[in-house]
Amino acid sequence: MTREDLLSAFRDACTRRDYLRALQACRDMLALNGRDAMAWRNMSGIYFALGQDAEALETNRHAMDLDPKDPYAYYNFGALASRSEKYDDAIRWFNKVVELAPDIGDGYLGLATAYLKIGDTGNAVFNFSQAYQRAPENPDVARGFGLALMEIGQLPKAEYYLRQALEKYPDWAELHMELGEVLRLLGEDRDAVAELLAGLRVKHKPEGLVSLSRVHLKYKEPRKAIPHLHRALQLAPNHAPAYHVLGLALAAEKDWPGAVAQFERAYALGQDNAEYVLDLANALVNAGVDIERAHRLAAAVQIKDSANPRAHDVAGWCLFRLGQHQEAHQELEKARALIEVKGTRQPSDASIYEHLAEVYTAFKDGMMAREMYARAIESDPSRREEWARRGQGA
Repeated sequence: MTREDLLSAFRDACTRRDYLRALQACRDMLALNGRDAMAWRNMSGIYFALGQDAEALETNRHAMDLDPKDPYAYYNFGALASRSEKYDDAIRWFNKVVELAPDIGDGYLGLATAYLKIGDTGNAVFNFSQAYQRAPENPDVARGFGLALMEIGQLPKAEYYLRQALEKYPDWAELHMELGEVLRLLGEDRDAVAELLAGLRVKHKPEGLVSLSRVHLKYKEPRKAIPHLHRALQLAPNHAPAYHVLGLALAAEKDWPGAVAQFERAYALGQDNAEYVLDLANALVNAGVDIERAHRLAAAVQIKDSANPRAHDVAGWCLFRLGQHQEAHQELEKARALIEVKGTRQPSDASIYEHLAEVYTAFKDGMMAREMYARAIESDPSRREEWARRGQGA
């Protein structure tokens, strides 16, 4: 076979993801010419796809020695650095790709992916946009662009690009689950569940199981969520969101000691996550244990973000449970002022009104207690009967 025949066989095998056949095509090309830089570089890419990073690194060095201006050899080094989580090195390699070949999208795609991994969403979005301008037909570019846009809250645009990628690869399980998460955030729960299940039927991934569990919790179905979350933790024992959402499910079941245990694990894995901190503090106070620590946790969030209404709510509830009613009232009224500026009430606002109602009941101010219960009902009508009864008691 000629080199052109072998190159055609290589490309066909890659399209079919038949990497062993592609690897053999590279070896056959090198048998014809051991100094074929493209064959060495392509072999490196195949070893990378097979997860054989040492072989990928060695064969790519041969390619670089033979052709030091091949942008794809630099790309391979960048991909290997990214997989090793050496993102600064990856960014350096991918910048070299852009320098050598500014008109192709791969260098920008590598840069964008590395920036997204280190949390630099601004540079990620910029480089994904550059990659998309050059390679709009590449589903990896569309997928990455969608995920970056999801990170910055541009959910309709994120949905557009993820659907575009899914048109090219309709059996891509992870992509179905990522689209499902975007739809969940958009409140399109029926479509979200359909996409999540489409992905989970092919492959169980902790992210997809957590997203599906969040939908169950929204509809007050914690018992349906709990098995999914246990499965997620079997797959990924250090997946903090799974511990966190499992804590939420147990809290919904009023299993406060169990919730504390799961929130502690989430907090240990993500101590800078304000949501984890506040949910742990809230569970501690509801479990009636270590309320002083719960107050310290909430106060720490207040210091970092004084405009966080939930931080004031949890701090106020801690103070109330510690018997400091006046101080609790001040914190909870701060929380109320922050949520009422928005103009629209959310179900998550209901706990602030509920806690304020408890404070006003302790003050023997029945009129204000009833008003707070009424606002709690407006925020979360699912607990109307309970709060109406308590309001009448007040």
